[in-house]
Amino acid sequence: MKSKTFLGDKKIVLVDSGYADSALRTLRDSLTEGGFSQVFILDGGLNAWRQVVGPLEGDALAQRRLNRITAQQFFPERENKEWAVIDVSGWGMLGGGEAAAQGTAALGRATDLEGLLSAKLDEQSPDVRRILILNEDGTGYEAVEQAVAELGWINVFYLEGGKPAYQAYLETQQAMWNRKPGQAGAMMNCGVKRP
Repeated sequence: MKSKTFLGDKKIVLVDSGYADSALRTLRDSLTEGGFSQVFILDGGLNAWRQVVGPLEGDALAQRRLNRITAQQFFPERENKEWAVIDVSGWGMLGGGEAAAQGTAALGRATDLEGLLSAKLDEQSPDVRRILILNEDGTGYEAVEQAVAELGWINVFYLEGGKPAYQAYLETQQAMWNRKPGQAGAMMNCGVKRP
C-alpha cells in the first residue's frame, strides 16, 4: 500500500471483521506517516456494514458468522473499556431440554427482552462501542439477535461456545503460563519418541 503514492490524496477506508481494530489503527497511523492524508477505519467492519447497508457479496454462511467471535479472539480485548459484555443466560435463547424450559420461563417473566438488554447496557461504561453477548452454552442466540436488530444496535458480537468455551480458553492459557521451562514434554521425530 505504501508504494502506491498516487493514492496519497484519495480517501482510503480500511476494513476488517470489526471486533478489534488495533491492527487497523497501526496501519492507518503508518499510512498517515507515509503521506496518505485521508485514511479511515470502517467502525464495526464488515459486520456493521452488513447490519447497516445490507448483504455482502460472497458466501452467505460466512456472512451470518461475521458477528461470532471465539474466546481466543475476545481475550486480547477483555480489558478494553470500549467493550460491554452482556450475559443473557437463562433468557430463553438456549439450546434444548431442561435449560430451554428454564430459559423460556425466565423470558416469560421478562416482558421485554429489548428492555432487559438496554438495562444491561446502561450498567456499562459510557465508552462502550462494541458489545459481546454470551450465554451458558453459546447456542440459541437467534432470539437475542432479533431483539438487538429491533434496538438498532450495531457492533454486536456473540461468543462462540458461550461461557464454557471462554472458561476452557482461560484454563488453557493459565496452564501455559504456569508451565516451567523444559516442561514441554518429549518431542516426536518421525514417529520415534525422544527424551
